[in-house]
Amino acid sequence: MTGVADIEGQVMQTVREVLHAEVDSVDTDLLEGSVIDSLGFVELLYELQVRFDVEIAVDDLEIENFRTIHRIACFIHHLRSGPGQQTTLTT
Repeated sequence: MTGVADIEGQVMQTVREVLHAEVDSVDTDLLEGSVIDSLGFVELLYELQVRFDVEIAVDDLEIENFRTIHRIACFIHHLRSGPGQQTTLTT
């Protein structure tokens, strides 16, 4: 299974391609830094599902899971690990 660090790199690339944005660090706040807006968020969600072969349910749309590249990577790692764990991930 791919680790969180590997997923971070893939998410960083996805953000570059989908949002046309450069992010300085995996811990950069995408919301406060205005890297992502509502339309960008929808586009990013779609692309994450396609690229990582995961399904992100509406119930899992906790904004804290998408605040940074690191948190997105942890969330995807969690989805790939299977059900039965808390969905909101903190770092």
